[in-house]
Amino acid sequence: EYRAYAKQLELPPGHEWPDVPVTVRTSISPEAVYEVGVGEGDADLWWYCAWAKYGLTRDQAALRILGQFRQSRVWPRIDAHGRTLFIEIEKGVGAGNVVMLLEYVEANCQD
Repeated sequence: EYRAYAKQLELPPGHEWPDVPVTVRTSISPEAVYEVGVGEGDADLWWYCAWAKYGLTRDQAALRILGQFRQSRVWPRIDAHGRTLFIEIEKGVGAGNVVMLLEYVEANCQD
């Protein structure tokens, strides 16, 4: 699921997909079973982090691409608090304030 969906998403220059999704890499159990959609969610969040890091370090105009996250497959599975967070990040970016995005990247986008 992860690999098939990742092929449909474009990463910014210099970014690549990890062979193993984050959820699997960080699992405490090698026998863990994941529900449908976890792989797509991993791909969407990797995409978001890649574009955020690229925009923050190389091309702030690229940050507009993050607005597409609301059309991602993971968006309907994000709880209200998470949606509010991403919406507020998007509003900040639109206003030229990247503080919340930077905080999100530092907390959630480590390779």
